[in-house]
Amino acid sequence: MRAIFVPIFKEVRNQQNVRYTPEMMRNAKIDSNQYERYREVLKEDAGSLADFRQMKYNEPEKFGNMSDPKTGKLRSGVTVDDISEALKTLLDVRTVKTDRQGRRSQKYIGKYATVTVNPDSGILLQCNPTDADYIRRIKNAKV
Repeated sequence: MRAIFVPIFKEVRNQQNVRYTPEMMRNAKIDSNQYERYREVLKEDAGSLADFRQMKYNEPEKFGNMSDPKTGKLRSGVTVDDISEALKTLLDVRTVKTDRQGRRSQKYIGKYATVTVNPDSGILLQCNPTDADYIRRIKNAKV
């Protein structure tokens, strides 16, 4: 468990102006895990762990754009390849739905991405990772 905290304290020693609140200290392990996922997505553009933590606690409007509003967890997202695969090799296509404002949408479900498209214009509306449990239910024909 100590190894998780080492990168945070190491960076604190290297940056004189970085200030960690008690909340930041309590969340050190969570922040380290979130940073690892953040770094997997952004690669070298991710910056340092200290930069990530400063953004998370001091610039919540930036951090909020990367986290799920319901859970607060870092969003996993989907790649362009996942979207393409979902539209080419479909596991399921849902019926067209119309919301209260008359906007129409249709879901295309692939192995890694669920893509929502306006069926009239073909415009991509939304992309989300496909739920693994949903894929299992499709394969077992329970959906």
